[in-house]
Amino acid sequence: DGRHSYRDGTSHGQSTRTFIPISSSFFGTPQTIQKDLESGRLSATYAQSIVCVVLDEAHKEVGDYAYCKVVQYLADRGAKFRLLGLSATPGTSIQAIQQVIHTLAIHRVECRTDEDVKSYVHDVQNEVVIVPQLDATSIG
Repeated sequence: DGRHSYRDGTSHGQSTRTFIPISSSFFGTPQTIQKDLESGRLSATYAQSIVCVVLDEAHKEVGDYAYCKVVQYLADRGAKFRLLGLSATPGTSIQAIQQVIHTLAIHRVECRTDEDVKSYVHDVQNEVVIVPQLDATSIG
């Protein structure tokens, strides 16, 4: 509908062209966005206009992970953005969690317990279907 752009790294042949999303929302893998920013395919002007970055699996935001580089790139270019980091498993220790907080310059952390989200969780019904394997000679 023109309000959303998606970039997944499969658009071959655009390696030397600038990619400028013309939408209010822009989605992409962390690796694709990192490469587009570093190569100039995603313009620095557009990077400065970003106002919100949503990071799924935020607990991975340490070390050499692509999102760390994307966040640093945007900050270095003067982008003024809010960061929403999501994680169901934030870390196995206080030190691990603190590393994510430090790396992403997080100022406020909110936690939800099972009790908090209970009304949003629904029962799951699984059904196992066993499909017999066909003999290779009977195919075709």
